Amino acid sequence: MFNNENLKNYDLEKVVAEFIVYIPQLPDGKMKIKIIENPLVEEKYFGLSGKYVGKTNILFKYKYISDGAIEGGITIEEALKNTILAFNKRVEKFGQRKITYKNIEYLEWPEY
Repeated sequence: MFNNENLKNYDLEKVVAEFIVYIPQLPDGKMKIKIIENPLVEEKYFGLSGKYVGKTNILFKYKYISDGAIEGGITIEEALKNTILAFNKRVEKFGQRKITYKNIEYLEWPEY
């Protein structure tokens, strides 16, 4: 049975929102952004600030690594906006108008 003492042994994240963002440059034309509430966000995602974190379900494939857009914010809306802006920076890094399946990997729950 769970109690407050047992919960300390688990890493809990509360998903407070999930958005579908339509982007014509993507092969499927859309991506998902999950917003997570976590009061320990600075400890968990080093370098991010705010109570909320936005994560995309898309990873960009680089030569040796895959990289996704993860950004923080004080509000849900700010985390969403910052995550979209971070995603756009990654699109610009590729310098392509159209992203292909060769460039990205779609993640599904529970991966993202």
